[in-house]
Amino acid sequence: MMKNQADVLKTKLEPEELLSVLSRLSLVIGVRLHSIIFSSMANIPFVAFNYDPKVKYFVEDLGLS
Repeated sequence: MMKNQADVLKTKLEPEELLSVLSRLSLVIGVRLHSIIFSSMANIPFVAFNYDPKVKYFVEDLGLS
């Protein structure tokens, strides 16, 4: 991926495939909880949009709120 380029993933990936893709990113902007979970698993910085309390609670559990 090129520097300063944004990509939107629309393909359904297996968990292992998703972790492989995420490991190449420098930042994830996530709306859904699972994108944030996988980003944290891959140690990728993320911005989480708090659309649902479960996103807020997960980020708080990580100590990042």
